[in-house]
Amino acid sequence: MSETWTVLSILQWTTGFFEKQGIDSPRLDAEHLLAHMLGLERIQLYVQFERPLDPSERQVFRELVKRRAAGEPVQYIVGEWEFWSLPFAVRPGVLIPRGDTEVLVEEALGIARSLAGDDGQGLRIGDVGTGSGAIAVALAHELSGATVWADDIADVPLAVAPQNAEANGVSERVTILRGAGLSPLLRASGGGPLDLVCSNPPYIRAADHAGLMREVRDWEPAEALVSGADGLDVIRRLVDEVAHPGALRPDGAVLLEIGDAEQADTVAGWLGARGFTGVRVRDDYGGRPRVVIARGPAWRPA
Repeated sequence: MSETWTVLSILQWTTGFFEKQGIDSPRLDAEHLLAHMLGLERIQLYVQFERPLDPSERQVFRELVKRRAAGEPVQYIVGEWEFWSLPFAVRPGVLIPRGDTEVLVEEALGIARSLAGDDGQGLRIGDVGTGSGAIAVALAHELSGATVWADDIADVPLAVAPQNAEANGVSERVTILRGAGLSPLLRASGGGPLDLVCSNPPYIRAADHAGLMREVRDWEPAEALVSGADGLDVIRRLVDEVAHPGALRPDGAVLLEIGDAEQADTVAGWLGARGFTGVRVRDDYGGRPRVVIARGPAWRPA
């Protein structure tokens, strides 16, 4: 590394090093790691470019750089990531929340407010396979009158998601419980129909797992990524559950994240065949099919 060791020079050196390692976002990752090490917001680095780093800071940063170069996701290294402009604790064993999933939250909020006004007063929402709690917490944060039940099967998410609900001030309205699928949420909520059912389930095809980026393949939990040969084993069961009489409000909605156009067409077909209406697909901001949305059989467009 350079002998200068200012904020700017260490960022420049680290960016070049990460580029040689084939890291996709070398400058951004360098900034996240350095800001984390210095206890700063990333934007604050730009007004401290000439700040020198002392030997102890350089040593700590060197270890962070080694971890990132070895493939560990920057989100796990810093221990926190932003979703919906909210902070979420993340660590190995919990899926890293991604911006693509925010389109599901956008769609869910639009439907929720059409059903119950801006604060979603009285709404009952289910989040299947909650992971870090990103969807559940974001919806509860925006809908002050709604109650959310969320489940997961793995120990780490069941520890992290309640922490994130607490940190974002919604723990009184978000219940995190151990379970798989929709049935545990219906029992926990008292058995009545839910108004919205949301899920970012595993949807990677088993044969595709080995070809994922190493940060994903080697670090993120496979059970939160892979779901059978077609990637749709979990969604297939969830569609069956949400179609069961009494599971969903007659004019409620189900929102399911998927991975590509083929999966979107398949899932939309399943929902249509079970009597759901207004079935459509929302693309993410990269133009890729991302969320299948369907309304209950009693819903009619305004």
